[in-house]
Amino acid sequence: MEIFYSILLCLGELESIIFGDKFITDNVKDFSFMFKNCPKIKELNLSKFNTKNAETFSGFFDKCSELESIIFGN
Repeated sequence: MEIFYSILLCLGELESIIFGDKFITDNVKDFSFMFKNCPKIKELNLSKFNTKNAETFSGFFDKCSELESIIFGN
């Protein structure tokens, strides 16, 4: 998949999400608005994200008003 545009859009009640080993982002170019309107998420672990081919993250955390912590990988 090359586009994750708005993949979690409108999940306003989502409080947490775990990205397992099968969540592969190696070829994703567009991460725009991926977490838009997720106001209840307080922590995100993005350590498994491979963003080497990413071109845009526009609005990636739009309206994530409670987000306090982001864990990145290497």
